[in-house]
Amino acid sequence: MKMKLLNIAQMLDMELPKIIIQIARENNISEYVKNPDFKDIRLNEWHQYGLLTHTRKVRQAFLFELNPLLINWGLYPAIERYLSKDINGIDKKELFEASIIIHDLGKIVCLHERGENIKHEVASAELVDEEFLKDKLTKYGLNRKQLDYLKTCVKTHDVFGRQIRNELKESGKLNLEYLAEKEVRKICQNLALKYSDVGLEIGLFFICDSLGKLNGKLYSENEREIIKQLKKNGLPLDLKSGILQHPINMELSRVYLNELFN
Repeated sequence: MKMKLLNIAQMLDMELPKIIIQIARENNISEYVKNPDFKDIRLNEWHQYGLLTHTRKVRQAFLFELNPLLINWGLYPAIERYLSKDINGIDKKELFEASIIIHDLGKIVCLHERGENIKHEVASAELVDEEFLKDKLTKYGLNRKQLDYLKTCVKTHDVFGRQIRNELKESGKLNLEYLAEKEVRKICQNLALKYSDVGLEIGLFFICDSLGKLNGKLYSENEREIIKQLKKNGLPLDLKSGILQHPINMELSRVYLNELFN
C-alpha cells in the first residue's frame, strides 16, 4: 500500500539524521558522520544553523510561514491552485514538501570542494538516483515521474538566488528602492521563462530557504542592534549580512511571484 506523501515528508524528516550519516559514510565525509547538524564554516555569512536544523527550518517555513506571506501579497489562491495540480495522483504541494527534506544533502558530498560557489544543488539531485536514497523514496511509493519532479525542484532550488539576487548584488542594485524598477521585473520574467517547468517552485524555495537560514527574532534593520543580538546569542557576526538582506529577499520574492501570476 502506498503511503500519502505528507507522511513521506514526515518520515523523511524523522529519518533525516540517519540519512545524512549514511550518505556521509558512503562518501567518507567524517564531519557529518560525527554530527549530522554540522555547518560548513563557509556558510557563516548566511546560515545560523547546521544542515539538519536548517533543513527542518525550511520545511517549517513552508508549512507555517509561507502562506501568511502569500495571503498578504494577494497571491495565495493562484499559488494554491497551481500546487494542487497532481503528478500521477500526488499533488505538487506534497511533492515539493518532500523535496525540501533532501534539497541540501549535496552539501555533504561537496564539503571538501574548494571555493564558495559549490554546486551542492546538482549533487543533491544526483543523490536521488543513487541506490540508498532512490530505494528509500521508491519504497514510499514514488514513481519515476514523481522522482523526476523532486530532482528538478532540488536541482533548481538555488537558481533564484544565484541568477537574480546575485546579479543585482554584483551590479550594486540589490536594494529596496531599485526593486521597483522595470529592469527587475524583466529579469524576473526572463528567469521564469528559462525555468518555465518549475518557475513557481524556484520562487517558493527561495522564500522558504531564506526563512530557514536565520532565527526570525534576529531580524532588524538597525545594524548596531543586530550586532548586539549576535554577540548576546554567541553567533558569528558574519550573519549580519544575511539579516540585513532579509527584507530585500522577501520583496524580491514578491516582485518575482507577481510577475508569474499577473
